[in-house]
Amino acid sequence: KHWGPQGLFEAVFSILSIIATARYEQGIVLPSEDHQGAALFRLSARFTIGFTVLVSLVCAVLYFFREGPFRLWIPWVPVAVLATGLYQTLTFWCIRMRAFGLLAQSRMLRQLFVVLLWIAGGLLHRGASGLVIGLAVGQLLGTLVLAFQVWREHHLLFKGSSFQAEREVAVRYSDFPLYS
Repeated sequence: KHWGPQGLFEAVFSILSIIATARYEQGIVLPSEDHQGAALFRLSARFTIGFTVLVSLVCAVLYFFREGPFRLWIPWVPVAVLATGLYQTLTFWCIRMRAFGLLAQSRMLRQLFVVLLWIAGGLLHRGASGLVIGLAVGQLLGTLVLAFQVWREHHLLFKGSSFQAEREVAVRYSDFPLYS
């Protein structure tokens, strides 16, 4: 009974999260220079944030014109899209930097957050909305933890960045959004 809305929610934000990064996150591991990888990281993060704003606007309209049980989870779609898009970008950065331990730890924490929030939702008798909110907030918390860890260990690589560098890598790696 309660897994239907959560499954639909997960399908919707999973598809939107693929679009959110424009698939530039996949190119992060390719450049030989770290500053180019960092430019792709920033480009992917910018796309994710911009797309999340667009999704938020659409969700706001849907929220006011949609009735029924799915109306409750519409506001959580942008949260999940943002969290998943940024997590994908952070994941490829960790792969680039060979920070596999950090990545494994973050995946474990991310799932732990989701499960604990699901349990809390169950204890509070929230049903399907507890599953949806638990998934979105758990993903966001896991992403924030990974973002903090990446920033702590690699923030110097992002200093001195420019829009020019992002434009250059956007053109150079334009096959990712075109074909993926």
